[in-house]
Amino acid sequence: MATLEERVIGLEARSETHTRAVEGLRQDIAALRGDLTGVLANMALRSETAALQRELAAVRAEMATRTDIGDLRREMSDLRNDMNRRSDLQDAKIDRTLVWLMGTMVTGFITIIGALVGVAYR
Repeated sequence: MATLEERVIGLEARSETHTRAVEGLRQDIAALRGDLTGVLANMALRSETAALQRELAAVRAEMATRTDIGDLRREMSDLRNDMNRRSDLQDAKIDRTLVWLMGTMVTGFITIIGALVGVAYR
């Protein structure tokens, strides 16, 4: 049979082992709490993201049904077409002016060459 001192030493050794095990469990629980906090924050972000997606879908649906946006798009299309037509007309006017200017320059050049040739043969 073991003496009282041997039994106390054995109990102290077991107590220290249990204390270390409990400390390890406390650290594991603290780490688990940190992980759970991260998971809960992530879940909150996901639920907020889902709510934002639903709100965005509702806004898009509302925009699709609104007639004033469609009217605005039609007006913008009409304005673009009008600007293109005016641009085409202005390009044609510039083309006519350029042809007229080039004709005038060629005529002037021929006149000057003719005058120089006339002076050279006198």
